Amino acid sequence: MSWLGQLLLQDGNSPIMHYMIFFHDYAMMIIMMIIVLYIYVLMNMLINKNIDRMMISGQMIEVVWTIIPMVFLIILAFPSL
Repeated sequence: MSWLGQLLLQDGNSPIMHYMIFFHDYAMMIIMMIIVLYIYVLMNMLINKNIDRMMISGQMIEVVWTIIPMVFLIILAFPSL
């Protein structure tokens, strides 16, 4: 039963709805992990005043910033296959 101000999905009455709720929770967990990782790296770069000369070219960090979201998206898409 839903009520005013509800933040989550309604209780499921069918197995498909239970799987949809599970997938929603799984997706939210992965999205929150990405957001926390992003905020951590951002705060670490803002707080740290030392500039790393290897960071100027940034090829390795660009590869990491590309590969990690791809892996998370593949993990997120796997249950819906």
